[in-house]
Amino acid sequence: MPTLNQLLDTQRASNFIDITGARFGRLTVLRFDRLSSKRQARWVCACDCGNQPSVRGTDLRRGHTTQCRDCGRKANHVDVTGQTFGLLTAIRWISGTNSKSGKWECRCSCGEICSFGSDRIRTATVCPKCRRAVEAVAKAERAVARKTKQVADTDDRAAERAARAVPHTEVCPLCEVEHTYMLMAGYTPRKYCSPAHARRHRGIIAVRATRARKAGAKVVKRVDPLKIFRRDGYVCQACGLPCNRRVPWFHWDAPECDHIIALANGGDHKEENCQTLHRSCNGAKSRQEFRIENVAYATVENIRNMASVGVDERTLSLKFQIPIGAVRGIIGGRIKPKPAPRTPLPVKQAKMRVRKATEPKPVKVPKVRVPRVPKPRKPRVPKADPKQVEIARREMRKAAAAAQVAKRWAKLIAA
Repeated sequence: MPTLNQLLDTQRASNFIDITGARFGRLTVLRFDRLSSKRQARWVCACDCGNQPSVRGTDLRRGHTTQCRDCGRKANHVDVTGQTFGLLTAIRWISGTNSKSGKWECRCSCGEICSFGSDRIRTATVCPKCRRAVEAVAKAERAVARKTKQVADTDDRAAERAARAVPHTEVCPLCEVEHTYMLMAGYTPRKYCSPAHARRHRGIIAVRATRARKAGAKVVKRVDPLKIFRRDGYVCQACGLPCNRRVPWFHWDAPECDHIIALANGGDHKEENCQTLHRSCNGAKSRQEFRIENVAYATVENIRNMASVGVDERTLSLKFQIPIGAVRGIIGGRIKPKPAPRTPLPVKQAKMRVRKATEPKPVKVPKVRVPRVPKPRKPRVPKADPKQVEIARREMRKAAAAAQVAKRWAKLIAA
């Protein structure tokens, strides 16, 4: 081990003061340790507790350091053994740690053993397990309070709406049944008894308007069949007898909304051109107004083609606005409308047709077929065995190497 003089000569300390053997508080200087990065001497000291810390000489001489670190922490350490903090009781100090990072072993009232740092022992009141339980209870209480407040606010709003609501009675346009409900002030009354009836009624009106457009009506307005029925009092305008409102739509006595001037004859889809008829009366009226001359030849062909693929007669009747009897006659071949007259051709096309008809047709010369001569096929060369090919290549390489060697020897001998 190097001596003090050797260390001083090596490190070249300035203003060095030898304090070996001196005592400062609980520390006794044993020997010189080293010079720090700031050229300050450090000394190995012996504490009364047995530790041997390395201390700067300036701290010893000025009285800044009088004991080791552990003794200083023990001096500042406050013993709280047996004391109670909330639900925690301090049992013992966990050895091997200091007062700042050390921990106290505590027992909670629930029986759980836990540890807390010395800086938290006075603020902690419960163990982590109980803290989680308390936080869960507090969270549940906050949720219940929030829900209770929401329910109370909802009830208040409902009570406020109920205070402003008044009973209102309406007749459903579809089923014609009275329904009473609480109408809020400033809200629009409900016409229908249920959303399903509203959708069904609007669908009936939309479908009839779509059919009128497809039939070629020039004027298409919103026509409510139920409004037409109520306007006419559910009385047939053809026979004067009342219609049965309780039978299904396909019954012969059921009411139907009919166009006074048919759409096929140029009628409009509006309330002034609509009337109430029995289903049977409407069929008879359609048969009287129907004329096969009004049906285009292309329509007849379409009806026959669709019937051949399996489309039923009723669907065809509704699609083309033709009575079902006429559809049966067209399908059976009993009704044969005349094809549409051909439009006259332009003068240029007419002259071209006349010229083609008057010109003699060219004589077709039969083609002479030349017999096809088959191409000669190349003889098939059998494939060589890969092993034999490899052996032949090796022999060729050996022969080439021997020829080169012989050529070199010939050059040497000639020289």
